Amino acid sequence: MKLFVVLLAVTAAFAGPVRKPEDDEPSRFQEGQRYYYQYEAETLSGIVGASERRTGMRIICDVEVEVPERGQLYVSTPKCELLEQDPESWSPDWFRRAPTSGEFSREMAKYSLKVEVSRGKITGIKAHKDEPVTILNIKRGMASALQLPIDDELLSQQYQSTNDVYGNCTAENKILEIRSNNQIRKVQLNKDLTNCSRPNKTHSRESPLSLVRNISLVQQAMNSTQNCTYTMSSQGYVKEVVCRESHLLLALSYNSSGVQANVTQILTRVNKPEKLNIAKGRDDSDRRITNVTYEFEAEPVPANKTLNTTLQVLFELVNKTVNETTMEAPRLFTKLVASLRSLDNETLHNLLPLAWNCSQTGNCSNKREEELSRAYITDALPQCGTWPCMSVITTALINSTINGSRADVLLYALAFEPRPSLEVINETLRVASALRSRPAMLTLGTLINSYYNNNKTIDESRELPEPVRRSIELLRDIIGEDCAPFRNEIDVEKQIEVNRQVLLALKSLGNIGKPIQIFDESVWRRSAKIVPTLLRCAENPIIPRNISLAAIQAVRRMESTEELRSELMSVLRDGGRDVEMRLVAYLILMKNPSMINLRDIVFQLKNEQVLQVRSFMASHITSILNSEEPTLKGLKEQLKRVVAEEPLPEVEQDIKRLSRHVELSKEFTIPFTNQTVAGQLQSNLIYSPDGILPRSLVFNMTLNALGKSLNVFETGIDMQGLEPMLEGLFGPQGYFPDLNLISLFKNLTGNNPYDLLQKKENEIKKDYKKFDDKVKKSKVVEDSRFLANQIHEALEDLHDDVSHKQLPPAISGYLKLLGNELAFGDLEDLRRLIPNITVNDLPSLSTIMKKMAEGIDYNITRSFIFLEANHVIPTGMGLPLNISVNGSTVVALRVAAKFDMRKYLQQDVVAAGLIAPSAAVEFVGRFGVNLPLYGESGVQLNTTLYHSSELSGNVTLKGTELRFNINKTMKPVNLINISSEQYLVRGEQVERLPGIKENRTEWTNCTSSLLNTTALVGLDVCTSLAYSNASYDLFAPRFPLSGPMSFNVTVLPTDLNLTTYTLLMKYEKVKRPVKEEKPARKFFGLRRQKSVEIIDLLVVNFTAPGQNLTRNISSQLSLNRNRTEVVWNFTIPELKNISMAAGVQNFSVPEKNLTQFLASFNATYGSKNFSNWLRVRNETLNLTRMENGRQVIIPVNNYSYAWNISLNDLYFSVESDLVNKTGNWSSSFNVTYYWDDQTPILDQFRPEYSIKPENYSKFLVLFEHVNKTLLNETLLQSTLNFTFGRQNISLVLLRSNNTQNSTKALNVSWVNAGVLRTMNITYEYKNKSTPLIEKIERVWNMSLPEWHIALLSQAINTSMEYNSTLNFTIYSQNRTLKEEVERYEGKLRQKYIDTYGEEAYRVIPSWYNASMTFAVRNETVPSSKPYPEVITTSFNISVMNPWNKTDIQNLTIVGKLVNDSRVNNANISYWTNINITLPLVNANISLNASVLNNTEGLILSYNASGLRTNFTSKINYTHSSYNVSMVFNLTSPLYNMSMNHTVYNSSESGLVYIFNSTGSTNYTLPIQNFTLPLVDRIREMIPENVTKPLQRLNITIPSIIGNISLPAFNLTIPLNKTLQLLNHTVQSNITIKPKNITLSLNASHPLFTLNATQEIVKGGPLANMTVYNVLNATVGEYLRMVNSTLNRTLEVARSMNLTNLNVTMVKEELNIYKDRLEKYMYKSPLNITFLNDKILKPIRKMELPELKALREPLAEMARELPKMIDELTPQELKDLLKKYTPEYLKKLKIPDLKSLSLKTGNF
Repeated sequence: MKLFVVLLAVTAAFAGPVRKPEDDEPSRFQEGQRYYYQYEAETLSGIVGASERRTGMRIICDVEVEVPERGQLYVSTPKCELLEQDPESWSPDWFRRAPTSGEFSREMAKYSLKVEVSRGKITGIKAHKDEPVTILNIKRGMASALQLPIDDELLSQQYQSTNDVYGNCTAENKILEIRSNNQIRKVQLNKDLTNCSRPNKTHSRESPLSLVRNISLVQQAMNSTQNCTYTMSSQGYVKEVVCRESHLLLALSYNSSGVQANVTQILTRVNKPEKLNIAKGRDDSDRRITNVTYEFEAEPVPANKTLNTTLQVLFELVNKTVNETTMEAPRLFTKLVASLRSLDNETLHNLLPLAWNCSQTGNCSNKREEELSRAYITDALPQCGTWPCMSVITTALINSTINGSRADVLLYALAFEPRPSLEVINETLRVASALRSRPAMLTLGTLINSYYNNNKTIDESRELPEPVRRSIELLRDIIGEDCAPFRNEIDVEKQIEVNRQVLLALKSLGNIGKPIQIFDESVWRRSAKIVPTLLRCAENPIIPRNISLAAIQAVRRMESTEELRSELMSVLRDGGRDVEMRLVAYLILMKNPSMINLRDIVFQLKNEQVLQVRSFMASHITSILNSEEPTLKGLKEQLKRVVAEEPLPEVEQDIKRLSRHVELSKEFTIPFTNQTVAGQLQSNLIYSPDGILPRSLVFNMTLNALGKSLNVFETGIDMQGLEPMLEGLFGPQGYFPDLNLISLFKNLTGNNPYDLLQKKENEIKKDYKKFDDKVKKSKVVEDSRFLANQIHEALEDLHDDVSHKQLPPAISGYLKLLGNELAFGDLEDLRRLIPNITVNDLPSLSTIMKKMAEGIDYNITRSFIFLEANHVIPTGMGLPLNISVNGSTVVALRVAAKFDMRKYLQQDVVAAGLIAPSAAVEFVGRFGVNLPLYGESGVQLNTTLYHSSELSGNVTLKGTELRFNINKTMKPVNLINISSEQYLVRGEQVERLPGIKENRTEWTNCTSSLLNTTALVGLDVCTSLAYSNASYDLFAPRFPLSGPMSFNVTVLPTDLNLTTYTLLMKYEKVKRPVKEEKPARKFFGLRRQKSVEIIDLLVVNFTAPGQNLTRNISSQLSLNRNRTEVVWNFTIPELKNISMAAGVQNFSVPEKNLTQFLASFNATYGSKNFSNWLRVRNETLNLTRMENGRQVIIPVNNYSYAWNISLNDLYFSVESDLVNKTGNWSSSFNVTYYWDDQTPILDQFRPEYSIKPENYSKFLVLFEHVNKTLLNETLLQSTLNFTFGRQNISLVLLRSNNTQNSTKALNVSWVNAGVLRTMNITYEYKNKSTPLIEKIERVWNMSLPEWHIALLSQAINTSMEYNSTLNFTIYSQNRTLKEEVERYEGKLRQKYIDTYGEEAYRVIPSWYNASMTFAVRNETVPSSKPYPEVITTSFNISVMNPWNKTDIQNLTIVGKLVNDSRVNNANISYWTNINITLPLVNANISLNASVLNNTEGLILSYNASGLRTNFTSKINYTHSSYNVSMVFNLTSPLYNMSMNHTVYNSSESGLVYIFNSTGSTNYTLPIQNFTLPLVDRIREMIPENVTKPLQRLNITIPSIIGNISLPAFNLTIPLNKTLQLLNHTVQSNITIKPKNITLSLNASHPLFTLNATQEIVKGGPLANMTVYNVLNATVGEYLRMVNSTLNRTLEVARSMNLTNLNVTMVKEELNIYKDRLEKYMYKSPLNITFLNDKILKPIRKMELPELKALREPLAEMARELPKMIDELTPQELKDLLKKYTPEYLKKLKIPDLKSLSLKTGNF
């Protein structure tokens, strides 16, 4: 540390005067200069690997960079040209001038861009306030290409953090070329663009009904990279920039192929810099301050005033979907929505009447087209998302142009708008004010809540926008001061309407949430505040109960303030309130309670008197404690702490009569990520103390993903006063007094409803005895009428004696989606739907039947954009890479039906119907770069799904016959149509890509070729598939990007005269006498004799008369109940005599314990015969065996199964059996099958195909289990055998064990193409323990004919010692050719092998051993005198040298722990010793530590030695003198250090602290010495191409005994002088006394010497510092090193000889010492990095004359030194070293002579 302080002082001494930072700051561009560049950037997009076609744009600009002041660049583009890829050229590099090039050039040249830079990086930009964002982003891309950090940062930091057009990115720099003056000439910056942080677009126009709106995760599924190569001039400015950028969509990509966009930027200097003659201080008042990051454009304001395009799209859509939906419908609907988004407000208002009343304007020819036009415009307007669309909707709703269900659909669709604007809220307010309808009011509250969630600045300003404020005021005015604005209203209908409006306003306020509290802050009068008003409403006794509940529920989304929680707690404590109201307040309170609230809730639970409230609260708290929902974790932990203080009471939980909360939640972790997904289902069941039926039931579903909780939906129903209705319907005097209903209720709930009612009434009045006495005195009788009368009398008595207020019957329900309440209804709504009808208004029965016979006909069409999202990624050009997905669908359904019952009495009923569904779904994905207003390029993927069908017919019931008539379609029917295509986008045009044409598969197959369906049903079902098969292409993307794809299933009518399919069904029961009295069998037993057998007949006839065939198909199902026979016959005589028969027969013999069934099916079609039968057999045998000396009969079941299926000569059979012999059993499975891999499977069913008997194969599985257990030994053997064709696999498992030992063996044998192979695996457990020694052995063996593996584990345990040993052995036989055969080649060698066979080979055994030993011993020797306690442990690993089997290498660790406290008479006295022996290097490491604590003090010591290094530390503390000393010593070949800290209490000076430190370094060349005493091994390592020439020259290599320096032959160059620059010695001393502090420092270095002393006293510090011998030592040392190096090199070259050669290797450029020094000083507050940078860098900047004179000669000497060494080295020496250097030494990296030279640039 002290050394570096000195070095800083030296640096400061040589640095000279310090200039201002802004003047000295390095820059890439010089002040007062103008630079000229040519900028060329292009983007190309396409599907790489699937097509060579590309689309793209190119920008060429002349760029001028002016630098009027340092750090300020003005970038201008006086001339630009925009080109587009020529679609007529197959070359992607051929471009043509774009039509918008002139306009683009004018916009680019209009304004310049001011760029502020510091140290080569952009810190900010100033753009003209009128500059379009599109043009500005392009210039941002140019400026980003020009920025490059200065050389110092590039040299010192490998990773650079930059702000550019992408955002904040991290770039890895790679220096490619560097000049001699350490100046960078060429550098490369590489970026992973997926890790760049940048803002995302916060708003985009999309459909409110889109299921997915954010696809930013697609960026994680992309591979986006950029690499830029910078070339600098000698002056340091940027000369050329080449940036290549790639964006690959990883989905469906393969080997870098797939959807890809490439961007290339080239910036080239065209002229030399010129001097700038413009003064500084330019006027920037018309510029705005921004940054270099890509800026998103604002959404364009709709300004289109043309109606024709929109009307043309609308009526094209109408005309193409009049009868059914077409495949083009989704695309046209998406185009219609896009066209509506472009229209301005006035134009869109003019459009609606033309579309709504198109029959009057002549655009529609009939009512059907007008209905379609209205349907499409109604579906498109809410999905438009613009303010003009919203204005049109509100106007149409207010003036009732759109009304009824269509109006409700429009308003509910607006509720799903994710980011509503104030204009949308204002328009919804207009509708709500005018209509006061339920959809308008609820949607208004939902939109305000969404607006608040997207504009968090409202929380900061605490001010609401005017539309929001007026909306809340409207709702406040509706509810009044206490939700009873017209409490004295006498008109019942008006009062009902007022209550409906109040309830609607409360529901809407509940949707709004927190903005209400902000609104209350701005209101001074408390009566005008909404939250207090809601609480007053909850307490108002004169308003209906549902309004009071809605008032409490209206605070569900509000911020949980202390005041609000206190009010809710008051409601919960009030036992006189309604149970449901108290529980609603409790649930809202539990959303965000404080710890005080939780304690109050638990206290309330313990003292709660109402059982329903008590039961619900207990179940809810228990559910929270057991929940896995992530959002409840905080509440869960708080509850646990509260419950730990106050345990929950025991509460009865009976869901059949007590209120209950039920929760089910589960949390899952997404594979390969750290994200979790959770789901939660909740249900609230609340009873009232006044009834037996539940009061309310709520069901809720919540999902939690990516840390966010989403309330998917919630629905609930509320009921009251239904008990009298239940009694009136099902009571003793009701309409349905049958007690079967009571029995059903009892079976479902376990209770009688009247018993429940009794319990409820007994709770109200406990002292009531009369009812209980009547029930108890009555006897239980069977007569249901008596029981009903009894209950009825009891209820009447109860009614007379108990006074109560009966609540009016009421039922209501609601639905919440995503937390917003969007629908609710009650009985009053149902009453409004039913008009007041008198008896005279009722039609006659004949009129009703006539209307039913006329039927209905509905035609419905709906359109949706269910997927619309986009994501923008900036490119280096400043152009956006847009990734968008769009999914739209158009669904049409026509339903017609009629039912004629006018001839019902004549048993003639006719029902007819028609259903015609059609649907089309289209997915469109785009990936490309566009230039807004000027051009677009990219890739588009279209996928379409289509279905269209029609089914019509009638059903006739006439007598006992049931007839079905189905009309056959007369046109092709598209059951399934799936197609996918790829396009290149070129502006407004698209180009279809043909895809990969090689190996393209196109397949079509129709059922008529297989089953002749034309003759059967007059139809042909054809399936076609076409796709580009790229599975064999390594450089092609995956399906479906490989090319166009289509899949179709189409039904084609083939018999045009066939119009109807008729199915006639008739059932008949036949009885006939039995001729012979024999036991008739039943399916599962015997039936008693009957004189008559019963046969059930079901006859089904199918007819479809056509052109040549009548298609009379008959089917008869016969069931003989007596003989248990089932026979089915199916015949088509007209079509090749088709007949089918099926049956089930019972062959069981009960007296023989035999159960057997046979099921068969047979079909004949011309010459084809199909047979299928299944046999199941079970035979029970009684076997005997001896147990406990007596004979026991054990029944066992033997099963067998057989299945056979055949088609003429083609058959397939399966047989299986199970034989059990009481402990020994076997099972087999046999399959016979036919396999022809030379013929396609479908062709094998064609008539012309003939069966090939040789293609039959068998698959056999046999499993046996044998128990050979003896008296004291268990032996189990299991065998498993597989036979598959010519392959056979056999597995035998043997298990044996006795009282101490066990063995498990596995034998595997297999036959492959006639060759037998075997493998054995054995495991043995041996217990060789004695009473004094526990010894366990485990042996594992695995062997094959060629090799063997053994593993032995042994553990020995005694009272004083534990030893564990693990041995591993592997043995193999290597089969190689003999030498006399190996020396031949080609055919001759093969001939020898064929002739001699195995004799041509030899087997060379090879083995390897390894062992591991672990031992723990107690070496304590007890004695009568104080003795130490000793524990020793050892660990040893022995491995065999692969080259020398006798050489065993050991890794040994021996440790000892000694407690000698008794010996030393100390409180604590321990010492430990650890010795480690390392293999290969023969080195030892020793660690010693001790601790001694006695009456005198405490001593801690530690010592570590090894590898020529020793470290010692010692701490000594003395009680008596309060003396503390700490000593640290380090001795190593490179660094020596001694440090001593002493603190003592001096009687003269008081407390004194002394610190002494001495450190020194002695760096020498690192020489690696290896001892190789085995000379023979050295000779083996010398290749033959070296020894043979030496033998010819008669030169011998003497044996070398001693040390050889490795690893490279090289000249010895004494660089010790260089390393001496790192040697230094530092001595420091610090003494701290109460009166003064003394510091001294002595430092010596080859370049300087420093002596410094300093004393600090009360009068001030006294300092003395001397630095001398700096400059002369530096220059002299440098020259001395150069001369010494040169002279030593010449001397070694002359005296070199082969028999005594010293070899050394130097770490290149001393990086090892630099790394060590940097690592040592990493956390230093001085932040010193390396000696060279901090001392020698200032010397480079010296202006002293002597250094100036030396600089160039030293540089020249350094350049010429390698050449001189190379010239002075004899050529014979070079050749000899090159020729005779072993191969393994050639592979080592030998330092270049340049790396051994001293670079003058460092000085």
